[in-house]
Amino acid sequence: MTQFQSVFKHELAEYLEISQGTVSDDTLRSTRRTLLSFDSLLVAENADRVTETAINHWIRELQQINAPKTVSDKVSYLRKFLRYLQYKGYSVFMPACPKTSDSYVPYIFSDREIQTLLSCADSWANPKTRRTDMEFCMLLRMLLGCGFRLGEPLAARVKDINFRNGTILIRHAKNNKQRVVPMDRTLTEMLERYCIAMGIKTEPESCLFPAARGQEFSVSKGTFDFRFRNLLRETGLYVQEKSHSRGQCLHCFRHYFAIHSFAQAEKNGRPTDDSVPFLSVYLGHHDMDETEKYLKFSGDMFPEYTELFEDYAAGVFTEVAYEEK
Repeated sequence: MTQFQSVFKHELAEYLEISQGTVSDDTLRSTRRTLLSFDSLLVAENADRVTETAINHWIRELQQINAPKTVSDKVSYLRKFLRYLQYKGYSVFMPACPKTSDSYVPYIFSDREIQTLLSCADSWANPKTRRTDMEFCMLLRMLLGCGFRLGEPLAARVKDINFRNGTILIRHAKNNKQRVVPMDRTLTEMLERYCIAMGIKTEPESCLFPAARGQEFSVSKGTFDFRFRNLLRETGLYVQEKSHSRGQCLHCFRHYFAIHSFAQAEKNGRPTDDSVPFLSVYLGHHDMDETEKYLKFSGDMFPEYTELFEDYAAGVFTEVAYEEK
């Protein structure tokens, strides 16, 4: 594993050690990659201080090869470390977090495409990948059935599942929040059978999606992202993504869940004023502005709901450029 080499190598290592257990494994990996990048720049410039010049140089390099949202995320990771340095008594330059406008339009899978993806994944029968195949198929159902962010079920442990009540405790959600998410009875039963088949039902400390190296470790996001891309190609549903766009990815299932939950609530006669706030809480959003982003969809695919949501949003959401936090 690559080690830190700059004058702040001990502080960087200490910060990551302290961060363990307070953030998800994927967030920790992203933080480490970001800090290694900044550490390399400090080494290249033989810097013994965190100056405005050094940070601006690092940000400019990021902007050359990353999308604005990625740059913003990486600067956010660095800012947290810099606050740690300030706590330790160092004088450092604190950069502003670049603001990004919300130009992202998700790929919305149709019901037929979803069924095609699930059927194909369920048919995978390679003995060498049987365990990972089981995990992948279960993950797809959880993302579709609960609208999770990908990192949320990956960070969950068996002890977080209440099979009797049909709930899952998300301990490390976005913005360091926790929430209890109700699951459909069918999904709960499927999850219980999965845990039994994986041999983790009686292992409370096991990750819900344990890696091959041990139950205390979770399969990485990258592993499932790779399998999903293979699934898209195998089903013929793959669409070439545009530069710096997310394209077809597992996060699109969160949008699918949000849209269909909103549509189902309307079909069931629930007033829009009630369903959208409830959906916002269920998804773990900071406010309903975030939920509005998840309810972007094609008017061709859901023409009966486009005007309904737009009428509601016009009276609730402020007309300012969205800034991702």
